[in-house]
Amino acid sequence: MSSNVIWPNYFGRKYLGSIRGFSMTLTVIGSAFGTLSFAIFYDSLGSYTEIIWIMMIFPALGGMAAFMAKPPKKHKKKAEKDLIKSFSAF
Repeated sequence: MSSNVIWPNYFGRKYLGSIRGFSMTLTVIGSAFGTLSFAIFYDSLGSYTEIIWIMMIFPALGGMAAFMAKPPKKHKKKAEKDLIKSFSAF
């Protein structure tokens, strides 16, 4: 799965467990409320057509957010900065 490579490259490995745990929680909540919204719309309108069109908005918004997202900047540790500084003195 490509997300196993993308997540550490984007966020780093230090807090990967907590970030993935939070995103999995949101995934489970979204799965629960997604089916609930389909049931409510079907009961009230007698068709899935309207809710399918409404739900198509979310992948479009997610795609736009993904293209607009900027990767976080990684801060170099002080030891790495000192090492680079000492080699640049030569």
